[in-house]
Amino acid sequence: MNKIVDKTAQQQFQKQKITLPIAPASFFAMTLGLAETGNAWRNATSLWHLPSYIGEVLEGLALLSFLWWLLLYCNKWIQHRKLAETEFNDPVQSSFLALIPESIILMAIAIHIYSQSIAISLFWIGSVLNLIYGAYKLSGLWTQERQTEHTTPSLFLTFTASILVNALAAGLLGYTNYGYVLLGIGTISWLIMDSVITQQLTVGGLGAKTRNFMGIYMAPAVILFVAYQVLC
Repeated sequence: MNKIVDKTAQQQFQKQKITLPIAPASFFAMTLGLAETGNAWRNATSLWHLPSYIGEVLEGLALLSFLWWLLLYCNKWIQHRKLAETEFNDPVQSSFLALIPESIILMAIAIHIYSQSIAISLFWIGSVLNLIYGAYKLSGLWTQERQTEHTTPSLFLTFTASILVNALAAGLLGYTNYGYVLLGIGTISWLIMDSVITQQLTVGGLGAKTRNFMGIYMAPAVILFVAYQVLC
């Protein structure tokens, strides 16, 4: 009788067990938005003497959101591996995976005023992952056929925007020469990718599901000049 009761209780517990939701890698953009707004508020604090705690709250929210989305992404590979592999191999959605190392870099910027050593460690982890993933995706462009509808502004995330954020953080943490190298890589890739994407926008347009990516199209120019200012 006790065995039956224990088995029933175990079955009920398994039914009530909390399962984590499935989230796309593009949700890391929320971390980017919070972190970059926090950085902007920090600068506004020094320029216009605005309340400093607002920027720190935004940075704290960015850190919490990063940990949450990272947990969900790791869980996706553990519990829903096929979905994770599909996203990783998708010619459009895989561009958003570049937001993960970029988020790590932004966490380094968020933390650097509290702990320089932790910030430097995070920066190098994010920076190396950023370059490795960019090189991997670039090799795919050389070796795999690509349909025209797969050419969207999301390409900027892998080859331009994340590299320029990498350069910005390098300058902020004192790695100026390394930052200039990254700035050059990001600028060249921006000019190349912009011509390719503009050609697609002019001739083929964007599909209904990818038209909201046009917000990404404006990002490289802003990040480029901010990174240049930091490095100078």
